[in-house]
Parts: sequence; C-alpha cells; structure tokens
Amino acid sequence: MKQLVWFYRISSVSLFTLGLIVLLGGQGFRVNLTPSEPLGLWRIVKPDRPILVGDLVFICPPDTNEMRAARARGYLRFGRCAGRVAPLIKTVVATSGQVIEIHDDVRTMVGGSLIRGFPDGWPRA
Repeated sequence: MKQLVWFYRISSVSLFTLGLIVLLGGQGFRVNLTPSEPLGLWRIVKPDRPILVGDLVFICPPDTNEMRAARARGYLRFGRCAGRVAPLIKTVVATSGQVIEIHDDVRTMVGGSLIRGFPDGWPRA
C-alpha cells in the first residue's frame, strides 16, 4: 500500500512539473543551464526598441550541415529552432554599420576601437 501511495505522489509531482514546463515554455520562458550566460529562468520577448550594443539576444542558429553536426556532437542543446536546436544567448557587440576586426593577439575591435566597458568583462563566445 505504501508503495502505491509513493507511486501516486511521484506521478503527481512529475505531471505537475511537466505541465508547468509546458505552460512556461508557451509563454516564452526558457531555462538556461549553460555556462555562457547566468544560469536561471529567462523570458524571451520581442524588443520594443532597436537592439543596442551590450543587449542580450536569443538567436536561432541557421539550419546548416555544420549546425546539425554540432547538434549531433552535443555542442547545441535540443530546442524549438530549425534543426531542433535551442536558441543561443549572445551579447551584441556591434550594430548595423559597424565593422568588427578580430586580431591574432585576441584583440577585438569595433569601428577601430577596442571592445571595453561590458559590465562583466569580455563578451562571451
């Protein structure tokens, strides 16, 4: 009898958790478990202003052979983007009209200026 009670409890908690994940996912919420940005619950919304340098954006990688290979190797997580991969979280380092130069000595220039001033250091890859 006790085993049946535990089975019902575990089943109820599992169904509740699954329903919560589906509900939050439909509202644009995503859980970030990667080290590229802070861990936690994120909400994806369409911006109501132009994208600026320093903004965090969610992007879907293109559905190419390289991205499919990256997914097959486990570099990209499962998700709802084309190719069945999860959106990537990226920091904007340049906007339209700016030129990015990447040098061998790990300097990154935007419009001739070294990238500095990000609140938590260098932009993440």
